Amino acid sequence: MADETRIDPDGLRPLLRRVGEIGESLAVAANAVTGIRAEVPQPWGDDKNGKNFADNNEEKANGVLTGLQDQIPIIREFVDVGLDSVDNFVALDEANAHGLDR
Repeated sequence: MADETRIDPDGLRPLLRRVGEIGESLAVAANAVTGIRAEVPQPWGDDKNGKNFADNNEEKANGVLTGLQDQIPIIREFVDVGLDSVDNFVALDEANAHGLDR
């Protein structure tokens, strides 16, 4: 006996599109931060406190930004594959239904 699989295409498609919109918003934000960081190479300042802050946080800040940028293509692929899967599932379901109608 086969497992029963159900999805709600009308519910899942908008959800996946929203995830895609969030991913694109993250991309815009990451690009903006990258641009600001390029224009302001020492955003913490160059005094003693700024240098101490940079020494303790610069590497972490770069790591967070890089990590975020690395996730954007994964989010895009997730959305694309998800939407394709919904379309394939619907097409298969419709084909199976036509076979039962005969």
